[in-house]
Amino acid sequence: MFDHGTARYDEYKNAAEIEFLCYPPEYYVDFTLNGELADHLDVQVESKYGTHEESVDFGMRDFRVEGKRFLVNGRETFLRGTVENCLFPQTGYPPMDTQAWERIFRICRSYGLNHMRFHSWCPPKAAFEAADLVGFYLQPEGPSWPNFNVRLGNGMSIDSFLMEETQRLNKAYGNHASFCSLPATGFLG
Repeated sequence: MFDHGTARYDEYKNAAEIEFLCYPPEYYVDFTLNGELADHLDVQVESKYGTHEESVDFGMRDFRVEGKRFLVNGRETFLRGTVENCLFPQTGYPPMDTQAWERIFRICRSYGLNHMRFHSWCPPKAAFEAADLVGFYLQPEGPSWPNFNVRLGNGMSIDSFLMEETQRLNKAYGNHASFCSLPATGFLG
């Protein structure tokens, strides 16, 4: 999957950036067919402050809009989905384990679905892990309904909050092949 990579360290920002050249999309595994993630990355960084190790499973896919069609790795894909409104009456909160989410997504798959929208909320990490295993697309959303008295793009604090929150969601879960789109909010007022 990876040809070669380079690493840079910015002492001013106290941050490292690692960049890899990847093979083109035709080499990506179509995880929706078999639920397999093709890649695993282990990184070890050593510095005068010590050693830090990180491991992550991830999937590469090219998800794009062309005209009125969704294409995944160049192949037309129809999103057949449902909405999850964070209604969990028995517990009052969503499941936090991969096994529970895997069960939910497998039930959805048995009805021919391949996509779930999370209305104005983001599910826990376990949901992304389970969706990667099952081959199911997820659409988390930013946590706001600015469609009544609040309007986006007017320089209000909601603008920066939604931008920062969607950036945090993307950073936390963007490595998952199941993460297919991220609107800032469930409604645009």
